[in-house]
Amino acid sequence: MDLPPDQSDRPLNLELEIATAELDGTTLRRRITVKRFRFSPCGTAVTLGAHCHHRGEFQDFDSAAILQCLDPESAAVVADVPAFLWTCYGSSRQGRLERLLGQFADELVVLLHLGRADGVLQSQEKQCIAAYLVERAGPASPPAAEIAPQLTWLQSPSEERFQAALEVLTSLEPAVRHRLVEIGREVVDVKASRDGLEQPRLDALVAALLPVG
Repeated sequence: MDLPPDQSDRPLNLELEIATAELDGTTLRRRITVKRFRFSPCGTAVTLGAHCHHRGEFQDFDSAAILQCLDPESAAVVADVPAFLWTCYGSSRQGRLERLLGQFADELVVLLHLGRADGVLQSQEKQCIAAYLVERAGPASPPAAEIAPQLTWLQSPSEERFQAALEVLTSLEPAVRHRLVEIGREVVDVKASRDGLEQPRLDALVAALLPVG
């Protein structure tokens, strides 16, 4: 299993039947609805934030303390809870979006840096970036309408991160580099004028990906 990039809480909506050891030495079987989960630093365990149907309250469960786990939908025993949750998350809308943004992280950094070069990432700029990501990912991509709103919440890349991304992107196929520059121009030209740092950042993109000679 490929480990997630961090130990953030990730949303999920998944019913499980679990058996846990109680303090009095008994085993309690219960149905839970997992609403979020978080990997341990080593990736071998997860903390499940879930609604416990037995107690009628929200609880945290450590996967290492789960004696047995069953997937009610398939009636299959879940032998590896962390791997099972990661697979389920990967097929969810949020998981597919996270995978897309990670797959094209450097291209996204460059386009976000251009989009925020005037201080504001506008709706049309987000739509341009989202459409490019869909184009790059193909049929497996979430729709642009789902991607664009999420771009608002992404951290603004630093100038150092922008330069590092440009260096990585020089290894792209020529056709992809040309297309990325085209989209970069579309992003900075959603307005009538190029403001703030839009022109110098666009010049840096062109110089890196379409060097003369």
